[in-house]
Amino acid sequence: MLEKGGLFADKRTMKKFLICAVFLACFFQLFPLDITINNDYSEWKKVFNLASFSPSYNPVYFNEEKNGVITTLTIDKAQYWAWGGTLLKEFKAVYKGDSICFYISTQNRMARGLIFYFYLYKDRNKGNENTYTLEIPFTDYTEKKILLWEYGEKATRSAGIFISNGTKLEGRIDINALPPDMADNLTERYSFDLTTCYYEKSTGTYEEFFFTTVYFKDIPKENEL
Repeated sequence: MLEKGGLFADKRTMKKFLICAVFLACFFQLFPLDITINNDYSEWKKVFNLASFSPSYNPVYFNEEKNGVITTLTIDKAQYWAWGGTLLKEFKAVYKGDSICFYISTQNRMARGLIFYFYLYKDRNKGNENTYTLEIPFTDYTEKKILLWEYGEKATRSAGIFISNGTKLEGRIDINALPPDMADNLTERYSFDLTTCYYEKSTGTYEEFFFTTVYFKDIPKENEL
């Protein structure tokens, strides 16, 4: 129980508290958050999770695609669930100027064939279909391009870069590389579904697992953290 006079009845305690508060304020002004896509993940410790998952997380269903046919199956039928990076651990993102930087960590080491998808939706509450998709295909530990797909089109275009160390991945989406309407209305009207997918080349089979929906309006700005 606090003694009469409250928490700062002791003037020395109040002085120490104020000194500590001033120090922290000065520290964050002198060393502001500066996310750089370089495989150094220390900056991300200052950014809060937009989504996190435990090792025991289990979706009820997943989608399997083979020979162009998509089938929804129960998770016990999956061959690649919780393997090769398909089970996420954390997802974070920040606005940085004309780009969105993001961070993904996985419960197990990423394997060649792993893909992360951001399925982009406009005005989700109106039931609009997914027209554009961002694809992050993991192959190795070197810098690669983020691909932008448009529904019904075979060609893709670059929408940013990413790099990974095998259990963590960071990337930068260039907002100006997105379709104009999307780039101008991201925070007001757009969201995306985050999934992982494993592609088994020998059989031509994809297994895809849904994790969460993220609204662009919920992504913080770097200079506000």
